[in-house]
Amino acid sequence: MRHLSALVFAMLAVHALAADDNQAERRNTERDHVQALLLAQHGAEEECDQKAGNQAELKDCLATLLPQAKQDRQNAEAAALAAMKQLDRIQLRSEAVSALQQDIKAYSRYQKAHCRWVAASYGSGTGSGIAEAACRIDLDRARAHALSIYYMR
Repeated sequence: MRHLSALVFAMLAVHALAADDNQAERRNTERDHVQALLLAQHGAEEECDQKAGNQAELKDCLATLLPQAKQDRQNAEAAALAAMKQLDRIQLRSEAVSALQQDIKAYSRYQKAHCRWVAASYGSGTGSGIAEAACRIDLDRARAHALSIYYMR
């Protein structure tokens, strides 16, 4: 997960570079690289399952990944919001910030409902808590990635 944080920060650094003719090409190259890395990653449950010897260790691993995934998503939301504020300021409007704020709220509702459903799809005592935690991690990772694609354009 730390690798994902480093990748997000690397993407932010690329975005902060001085504007020149090759900046868009560099951003696209960096975005393509990050997308390839993310596609190669396993889901959180598989990632922890490779490290864990039993269910208790699996739960502990997921409990470690969960706050980092959430923080990565929140960092991506903050970066996207900053970019939208700049866009709205330049264009003398307030549409992008408002739309992103609505999107952030909708994502939160979706994640809660979807991961509750994932947990409910497991029988009692059959790993529903593990499935729900893995769901939240996977969705937060995907969300951070999706946001980075749009604010890095």
